[in-house]
Amino acid sequence: MSEHQETHQEFNKRVYNNVQGMLITVMTAFGDHFGLFKDLATYGPSTLGEVANRTKLNERYLKEWMNCMVAARYLRLDSSSKYLIPAENIPTLVDEFGPYSMGGMVQMMVQASLNAPRVQDCFVNGGGVPISDYSAEFWTSLERHTGARFEHELIQEWMDLLSKEKVKNRLEQGNIEVCDVGCGSGRALVKLASTYPKAKYTGLDIYEPNIIKGTQNAEEAGVSNYLQFMTISDNIARLPGGPYDIIFMFDVIHDATDPVSLLKCVKSSLKEGGICVTQEMKTSENPYENPPDMYAISMLYCLTTSLSQGGRGLGAMGLTDKVMHEISSEGSHLLGKLRFRTRVRFFLNS
Repeated sequence: MSEHQETHQEFNKRVYNNVQGMLITVMTAFGDHFGLFKDLATYGPSTLGEVANRTKLNERYLKEWMNCMVAARYLRLDSSSKYLIPAENIPTLVDEFGPYSMGGMVQMMVQASLNAPRVQDCFVNGGGVPISDYSAEFWTSLERHTGARFEHELIQEWMDLLSKEKVKNRLEQGNIEVCDVGCGSGRALVKLASTYPKAKYTGLDIYEPNIIKGTQNAEEAGVSNYLQFMTISDNIARLPGGPYDIIFMFDVIHDATDPVSLLKCVKSSLKEGGICVTQEMKTSENPYENPPDMYAISMLYCLTTSLSQGGRGLGAMGLTDKVMHEISSEGSHLLGKLRFRTRVRFFLNS
């Protein structure tokens, strides 16, 4: 792909639009945080005073925010001076864990940006920001964002992509041990356990608050009898609770401090005939072909958290097919097969 030659005016407009988008994202995060989109979806067209009365928020700030959202076409203002959320905007702004939900992503971008000054310092001093320094709200946003994908893609789409390895068949038949490495708050495992209850599941993560939240999610979903969570540390030789019949890793390798050691650990934790399935975003060696926002979130989270531990620092866009092949060859020869589906890739046992 060749670089498009813009005029100065075109470039200036694009920069302005990017700045405007950043500001609107912050305003959208306010509405998401205070439940304002949900309030209007629930009660319908409302005056400023009615919204202020229901939410107990400052009316003057509400007016500025609501007018901003009207100008951005997220809300509408009708002829009777009532604010409303268009029906077509509700799936994006209101429906939690829905297929089009953007609330988690909006919240995550704002929360990740809170560490921007520290990342800026890393340009000079090196190192990075450890995961323990991210806010509780950041982890909530990550759960909301990834949880929507697991809810609507994991079973409905991704299992079909893995049909040759009969992953779905093994899960349906049960009597197998399944592990999710880097499980976060366990949304993927809860979905799997709810759909395929005959298997036994284990979630592993290096961040203890995620394990606590995962345990809570499993209890609320009624699957805690066959789903457990454990905290692990970096650079372990074998995964606790194993060996496993199936090991999943969803967007984990590019974040790993030492991807080679991780693959060695996973390989040593598989049963004979076991399957490792790792999902990563589709990336290219050519930066023109990658989304610029993913480099940004990488800088604010993926890259800096890895470098904070002296890690390889692949970043969100760094795990290309070529790099994955090099890591797998160096580490374990574990992941050779490749499956594509729009935005994601799946690597499986060679």
